[in-house]
Amino acid sequence: MGASALPQDDDPSIAHEVALWRRIHPTWWVPNARAGQHEITSQAFQNYRQTNTMSVFLAAETSQEAVLAGHTGYGLAEFSAGLARSNGQGVVRAPNPEVAGHAHVVGNKTGRVKDALKKGCTILLEPTKP
Repeated sequence: MGASALPQDDDPSIAHEVALWRRIHPTWWVPNARAGQHEITSQAFQNYRQTNTMSVFLAAETSQEAVLAGHTGYGLAEFSAGLARSNGQGVVRAPNPEVAGHAHVVGNKTGRVKDALKKGCTILLEPTKP
């Protein structure tokens, strides 16, 4: 997908290789009976209804401890800005005084987009039931 297909909101100063971290709520971590293990649901990659954006963190600008502070039981998934962009999403900084490196992934999260992010992410920390 070319750059022209990206949403108008995209920050080109965030390189494609930049690792993005997404907090994973425990209810988005479900058993997969066929595989005999847990897996992340595509619900983990949906937009907030109020803003039509998905919150992420630029890994190089924060720490796992800072991202997960106050979010007992949450896990952490990682994917690249390039993966988001290759699926028609933009990546923009969204400063947050509580956690450095906050950003948004902007664009319509269709089922195909959420599935691509799910399949392309790496689980850094599995969620647990608090």
